[in-house]
Amino acid sequence: MDSSSLPCASAPELRPELVQASSVAASASAAADDRFPHQRWLRGRSAAALLTGLIVLAGCDARPEAQASISSARLQRSAAGPHLEVQQRLDFSPRMLDALSNGIGLRIDYTVRACGGRTTEITPLWLRYFPLAGEFELRWPEAYGSRRFARRSGLLAALDQVRLPLSDAAAACGGEVGLALVASSLPAPLRFPALIGLQDWRLDAAPVAFVAMEQQ
Repeated sequence: MDSSSLPCASAPELRPELVQASSVAASASAAADDRFPHQRWLRGRSAAALLTGLIVLAGCDARPEAQASISSARLQRSAAGPHLEVQQRLDFSPRMLDALSNGIGLRIDYTVRACGGRTTEITPLWLRYFPLAGEFELRWPEAYGSRRFARRSGLLAALDQVRLPLSDAAAACGGEVGLALVASSLPAPLRFPALIGLQDWRLDAAPVAFVAMEQQ
């Protein structure tokens, strides 16, 4: 999207707290250990580039178009217990993919609300790249395992359908499931732009309903 199309204030004010935060982020990046590729990449994101982005976008009130959607969520049961078969589409921004390919882990939280809101379950999914092994990883919590891929395209294709573990209580009630990229899990130089809502770092999907096991 062309930045000129965003409905921004004509002269956004660069607030002191934004300047201070960007300075802190740049300092943290500069202190990173040279031995780790993702830290070198973060350090390459200069304070000037971050500050420029904040100047341009600090006054913007636009909400980016959805980059993710869940088309369906169907409850299933296997020997391991109940789970949701989630059909989804995740369109990562170029900046997200660039970060991932440079060793920055991306965390997506799936939030299930069931039983009329009385039950809430959050399941994190991590996407990572390991430069030494040359492999991309899709990792659920330890009990649910992980998958590795030789190419980034393989990992992205696997995200079209995921299997989300559920408790027996949530499966018995039915409810809804949504997802969102967790900005607070990013390294400090990236976290602040994500937390103030810059478009490159927003990825979420509206909740989709699923029915209880006995209603299928």
